[in-house]
Amino acid sequence: MTWNEIDEEFLAGASAPDSSKASTRDNPARLRFLSDPPLPPQEWLVPGIFPKRCVSVVAGAPGCGKTALLTNLAVAGCEKTRWLGREVRGGPTLWLAAEAAKSTEDRIRALTGFHPSLPVCFATQFPSLLDERVVSVIINSIDAAAEHFGAKVELLVLDSLSSAMRGGDENGSKDMTRAMGALLELTERRNVTTIVLTHIGKGTGLQTRGHSSVTADATAAFAIRQKQGMNELINVKQRDAELATPIPFRVVKHQDALMVEPTLKQGLKGQETKLSRRARLFLESLVDNDGLAAVGDIKAACQETFGATTYGAFRQAFSSARKELLDRGMISVEGKVVSVRQVSESVRDLPPARPVACQRKLSEKPPL
Repeated sequence: MTWNEIDEEFLAGASAPDSSKASTRDNPARLRFLSDPPLPPQEWLVPGIFPKRCVSVVAGAPGCGKTALLTNLAVAGCEKTRWLGREVRGGPTLWLAAEAAKSTEDRIRALTGFHPSLPVCFATQFPSLLDERVVSVIINSIDAAAEHFGAKVELLVLDSLSSAMRGGDENGSKDMTRAMGALLELTERRNVTTIVLTHIGKGTGLQTRGHSSVTADATAAFAIRQKQGMNELINVKQRDAELATPIPFRVVKHQDALMVEPTLKQGLKGQETKLSRRARLFLESLVDNDGLAAVGDIKAACQETFGATTYGAFRQAFSSARKELLDRGMISVEGKVVSVRQVSESVRDLPPARPVACQRKLSEKPPL
């Protein structure tokens, strides 16, 4: 059974399984039994990044590129093109513009080359997320957009959370859980992928501004970090999947359009010299092994070269080196395998961080 079939059955008021006579019309709760077929696997708007049929949150400081990221994503989904080098399985989009409506519309028109038939529309007047009417109003807007496009709305973007609940208490659980509850309800009722733009709290690093329910209710959460002249989309939460590797990007102006481009190679070039010694040792071990190795093999190689006096100290140093490389987007870890992730070739030309005598293939076992 597919997700669409599950939703059609629920919306049609089909009888509950296992001899229950109550229908979903009498009992609005959706019941699932272990005797039912398993739910289909998670679908993705962007594989490994934004899950479908869920609420995701993207937080960042003003001017960090939040809106540019999402306008480019929406257009890529409609045009079946790539976004930051990644596949987008999107489609018709409804943009809930609680702020900067004209600016956002102008940006999307410029991105499409002023193509009037692209299936994107904007809702500029809708109730607060704290208003009891908001779910039905937005659902009616989704239905009207789908009728106009002749296709189901796939993506719903809210820009921004604070503007969509003006007068509410961002830091209070009552108002924020109500606002997020409205987004969760309309997401489920219309089977859309919802992405919410919001702000980062002052002095909180990558933490979303406001009550913790914003991140808690989201299936995926992201923050945009600005450091050393480079923007990075950092995945801080994935409920049902591995955290994605940080995505470096930049915003560039092309004629009238603001476009986002991946900057992985350019952003990392020359950064290897700023790595800690142990992160360099970790990376050199991977490069020696053609960029791919089991985590256990890397541990064995690093244990030989880190120079830690106790195993506990080694474990702490190894974890720190791995985190440093993951945060820079220089490696990825999939299960028990770690791999180099498009670091610039200049790492091979740097003076080695370990003696030549210690440089070996990971297939060679370390001495006992």
